[in-house]
Amino acid sequence: MIFPPSFLRLRSRRPGRRGWGLWLPLFLLWPLVLVFVLLVSLIAVPVFLVSGRWRRVLDAALLGPRLFVVFCRFRRLLVHVRDEEQELLISVV
Repeated sequence: MIFPPSFLRLRSRRPGRRGWGLWLPLFLLWPLVLVFVLLVSLIAVPVFLVSGRWRRVLDAALLGPRLFVVFCRFRRLLVHVRDEEQELLISVV
């Protein structure tokens, strides 16, 4: 079973200076995403049914689970960017 990411961690440093770090709780966004998906499905499915496009209804119904799997795959993502002046680390936990 896959779980969605819980935190987004940002860290920035400059050589010779103290950097900053920030933890953003992504689990607080899950209820908002769920409400958004439910509202979109309540609007999109009847519109596609009335227009007679059954294939699009199936595609719209499968889009939610597919996007959820993509979002869950962001777990353990690590982006490390460095140049002469600054270093930036983005990780999804």
